[in-house]
Amino acid sequence: MKIREPPVEREKSPSQDEPSFIKVRKDIRRRTYEFALQAIALGRCLPEANDAKVLSRQLLRSGTSIGANVERSSVSV
Repeated sequence: MKIREPPVEREKSPSQDEPSFIKVRKDIRRRTYEFALQAIALGRCLPEANDAKVLSRQLLRSGTSIGANVERSSVSV
């Protein structure tokens, strides 16, 4: 299974500079997305032993929940 790349955002002209809080939000979203991809890749590298499968599932849940929590909090703001 191929891992998707994060969506590329278009560059804006200097006259349309975004407020700093929006830049921070986008940076956090990008970083949590990249972290989730790294957690998934690490989980795939673990061996097929039962204890490693348990760790892999937990890594997948915790590594991707960060991005889900960020998305959820950004909707509520």
